[in-house]
Amino acid sequence: MAFDIGTHTQYDDPTSILNPEILGVAKAINLGKLDAVIYNRIGAPQAPVDQEMFRIATRSKGGITGTIGDGGGNGWNNSATTGLKMTAAQINAMTVGTVLSIGYTGATPETVVVSSVDRSGNTISVQSRGAGGTTPGTWADATVFLKIGHAINDLDAPNVEAFQEQTADYENYCQLFYEMIDETYTDEVEARKYFDKNPVIQQEALLRVYRSLAYTTIWGNKQKGTKTASPMTAGLLTQLSDSTAAFSGTRPVLRTNVNGHFSEAVLKTALDTVLALGTPNAIYMSLNNAKILFPTTEKFIIMTPDQSQKAGTDNVKQYEYRNQVFDIVIDAAMPDSRVCVVNESKIFRTWKVNDILRFVPEPPISSRRRKYSYQGKYAMIVTGVGYEHIDLYGIN
Repeated sequence: MAFDIGTHTQYDDPTSILNPEILGVAKAINLGKLDAVIYNRIGAPQAPVDQEMFRIATRSKGGITGTIGDGGGNGWNNSATTGLKMTAAQINAMTVGTVLSIGYTGATPETVVVSSVDRSGNTISVQSRGAGGTTPGTWADATVFLKIGHAINDLDAPNVEAFQEQTADYENYCQLFYEMIDETYTDEVEARKYFDKNPVIQQEALLRVYRSLAYTTIWGNKQKGTKTASPMTAGLLTQLSDSTAAFSGTRPVLRTNVNGHFSEAVLKTALDTVLALGTPNAIYMSLNNAKILFPTTEKFIIMTPDQSQKAGTDNVKQYEYRNQVFDIVIDAAMPDSRVCVVNESKIFRTWKVNDILRFVPEPPISSRRRKYSYQGKYAMIVTGVGYEHIDLYGIN
């Protein structure tokens, strides 16, 4: 790909300047079919951004699933009722009377009712093993559980602890987009004629801005602006993986390390995880990852006589799982190493108030030379991180 860098003169590209056919088709310049798909799908937030630096607040959402054990290889035997190991994260979701179904995805899950919680030692005690007629089991570390409600005796009611969801703040910044158009003509009459009327140059500049926005929306890295560093906005991939809180500590993120090849089985496991917490509606992926899903649907396709004349079955647009339909969104900017299951109602693109993308004539340099720019301050906002979206990474 070649560019004219710097000032665009009358002699640099005479065909674009003088050929009326080129000028006439300028409006038809478009991105590729898979370019800016995600950018075009997401909308604006209810409240616009009015500061260079802003915070994204997300309320926590208590999960109904988790894993037993301490994450270090220590699970539960089939008889202990006290000192049952949990991680600190799982302990925070327990109180007296919490009912757990251990190994609920298998054929013989066990039910237990929590009788006490040791938040310093990260252990729980249970009333008995195999409650409700279930069979006590020996459960390996990281065995999944499902919270299936609360069951307490009247005497235990004063020991039930209250829960309150928390707010996690994430700091992000506005990013200035600036695309310069610099034109000069040797003839002053030509200059007056074509200044402000060169759709090819303007449209191509806008095309570059649009493509940049599409990639920033997905790939943008967060950077606070200083005298020597340009501010940058965190895009989708960064916000789904960055656990840095605005003030201190961490904020939750929901991620799965695929650590290998992407598959439909991997996707289903991720969908189970995020569906327990949120209501996602779309799967963002590259074309290569989408092709992995297409063969799984080909055997279910029934064609009409007219459709049978078309070769190819890689046109699947949706994926249905557990009575939920997900749009398959293929974008050229999505890397092969990541797949994101998202709730699009929680993802926004926006421009800073009074600094939206616009075409700006710069101060005239001379009667034969003019400068223009497309400029504006752009920002990405992703709410519901840790609950409404799941990031699958480590795909190779």
